Amino acid sequence: MKKIMTLALLAIFVSTASFGADKKVVTEGKSFTPMGNFRVQVAEKPVIKDGVELETYTITYDNPGLVVTVAIEKDKNCKRYLTFSDKLSVQYVCHGTYFGIERLTPENSVAGMTMDDASMNKTSYFHQRVISQGYNDMITCMRLIGAYFPELLVKPEA
Repeated sequence: MKKIMTLALLAIFVSTASFGADKKVVTEGKSFTPMGNFRVQVAEKPVIKDGVELETYTITYDNPGLVVTVAIEKDKNCKRYLTFSDKLSVQYVCHGTYFGIERLTPENSVAGMTMDDASMNKTSYFHQRVISQGYNDMITCMRLIGAYFPELLVKPEA
């Protein structure tokens, strides 16, 4: 009887642990870039801007070397997806009529975010000015960021 109880408790513990781990994954998708597939997860540490804790996610790719953090800032007419990696920082905006990229403005930056034109593929930037028209929910926006952000990075010369 003691063995059965121990096995039952172990099974409950394992299923609870695996259920909790799956809960953190928000969405997955393909980037169609050399970075491979991506996974969006709830970040362990939220981004804090002006004393306010922002909803924060982390995008990781199959090929290591690029980790992207996305902090969502909401205001009356818009959601700003403050998107940054160690190589580049931008913001994606969703106004309800379109979803696209914008330059990071000083008032919308947080510590550690840099906007370096030398690190950005300007052609991809201009192609992303309007990625999607109409309203997009948060999951769709995160999938679009995961797919499009790697295209912004300047490719290293061969």
